Formats: sequence, structure tokens, C-alpha cells
Amino acid sequence: MPTEESGEQAEAGAESTETTVTLGEILRQERLRHGLSEKEVADRLHITMYYVKALEANQFEKLPGAVFAKGYIKNYALLLNLDASELIPLYEEISRTQSAVAESELGNDTRRKLDRNKFWLVVSVLVFVGGYTLLWLYNNFVTEDEVDEAGTRPSPGLTQATTPTTAAEQTASAGTPPQTPRSSPVVSAQPDSKPVSDGNFIAALAAIADGNSPNTAPSTPIGSATIAVGNREIDALASSLKNTRLIEIGSGGEDLLRITFSGESWIEVNDGESRQIYRDLGAAGDVLEITGNAPFNILLGDAPFIRMSLNGTEIDVGAKIRVDNSARLTVGL
Repeated sequence: MPTEESGEQAEAGAESTETTVTLGEILRQERLRHGLSEKEVADRLHITMYYVKALEANQFEKLPGAVFAKGYIKNYALLLNLDASELIPLYEEISRTQSAVAESELGNDTRRKLDRNKFWLVVSVLVFVGGYTLLWLYNNFVTEDEVDEAGTRPSPGLTQATTPTTAAEQTASAGTPPQTPRSSPVVSAQPDSKPVSDGNFIAALAAIADGNSPNTAPSTPIGSATIAVGNREIDALASSLKNTRLIEIGSGGEDLLRITFSGESWIEVNDGESRQIYRDLGAAGDVLEITGNAPFNILLGDAPFIRMSLNGTEIDVGAKIRVDNSARLTVGL
């Protein structure tokens, strides 16, 4: 009995060891068993050593795409006398896992960026509304008080009238028959500018969000004006906060990779030695220029917002766009 139990444990351990062997390890072990170097494999398969290392390290994101990766694996298996039909499922499983991890990291980074941008957007809106309110109060209260003290215009409610008693006394002293007193018309001095109600003030804010002058803004009910301030004003401020910027990255090389953003998109750029050159969230209007040595391995979060060129030659990104609008490509091979 002890002998049978130990035998079963040994078999289970062997099966566990086999299941943990990855596709890259299988290829590497068979290559070493055949006494081949990475350069020899690259020459026979007509690919670069960079791709051979990526295959043996299970770094399939460094390959041009799934179609090329499967072709490389089949040729490698044929060279090593392996069954390609057993290796392709291993590649697909690893590729799915890597894609899920990359998308999860992309989503987390994007959410963190959006949270930071939302905070500064709210602060900007509050500063704008507070500054405009102080300006309105100054124009409608402080300026009026200064004009009244200078005596350039009468105070509101000022009236001039002749009372009956005064009229009778004047006619008696002049020796003329008393006449029916007449009251002078009331003269009320009106301010040059009428006070602005809360509804008009909110409407003025909405007009500014549309790019109109506050004096020409139409009369708007308070409810709709509030909605305008909550939506259009925030959009206008967000648009004004976006400034075109040029991002220059030098990684030591003569190839120029130029990426232009027409919308917000996550981007990762690695060089031919798998070193990370750039990784960040680009905004509309950004221009990223990277100087280095091709090939460049690029991951795009929202590829439709990207235009790309290498050494002045336009690169078609649309052919690499996936269902989720992301894209992974290698340029400069």
C-alpha cells in the first residue's frame, strides 16, 4: 500500500509539472535539446531574434498580431518536430489571459485619470461662478453707492411737490386771491441699469456659456437656465481647459515616431528591446514625438482617435483596430 500511494503521488506531481509548463518553455527546451541557438532559429524561420525571444518568453504582445504569432509557432513547431495543433491552444489561452490583464490595467488607469480631471473641472467651475458673482455684486451695488455720493444723479424715490399750506401762505402774502393748489408731478429718478434678478443672473451665466454677451441674453426661466449652467457651462469650461501640447521623448535613436491625438486615448510605447519608452493618457490636441530605434511596439486604448507616422510616412492604424476600439501594432520592422 505505501508503495502504491507513493506511486500515485509521483504521477500526480508529474502531471502537475506538465500542466505548468508554458508554450514558451516547451519551445525553449526543445530548441536546447536540438542544440540550436536563438540566432540559428531566427535564420531558419526568417524572423528576428527579437521575435524568437518573445515566443520563448510568452510575450506575444510583442509580436505583430495573432495571425503572425500562430504562423511563427507553427513554423517553430515544424522545425523542432513538434505537433503544432497542441501548441496553438496553449498560445490562445495565454493570449486571452494577457489581453484581459492589459485591459484591466488600462481601465484602472483611465478611471484614475478621469477622477483627477473631474476634480479640477469642478474646482474651475466653482472659481468661475464665484468670481462672476463678486463682479456682479460690485457692478450693481458698489458702483451705485459711489454715483449717489458724488451727486451725479438723484436718489431713487426723490419727489418734488407743493403742499396746500405752502401755496395758501404764498398767495396771501402776495395779496392775490387764493388759488386751488396744484401738486407738482412726482419726479422719480430711475437708475441707469435695472437690478438683475436671480433668474436673469442665471440666464446671463447660461448666455456666457454659449458665447453671447450677458446684455443680449434672452429672458430665460430659472429652471431651464439652471440646466444650461449645469451642462453647457461645464462643457465650455472643459473645452477651454484643453490646450494643445507637444510631448517630446528621446530614447536615443534616429527614427521619429509622431502620434497625434484627436480625442482621449491611452497609449503605451516600447522599443525593440522591450523597454518602455512612454505610457500615459493623451488628450485631444496632444502631439507625441518619440525619437528612438525602430521597431516600436504600441498599445492604443481608443485607436480611432489616433493618427501616426514613422519618419514622415503615414501608418494605417484603422487596420489594427479591435472590437473594443483598442489596437496593438508594431511599426518599423
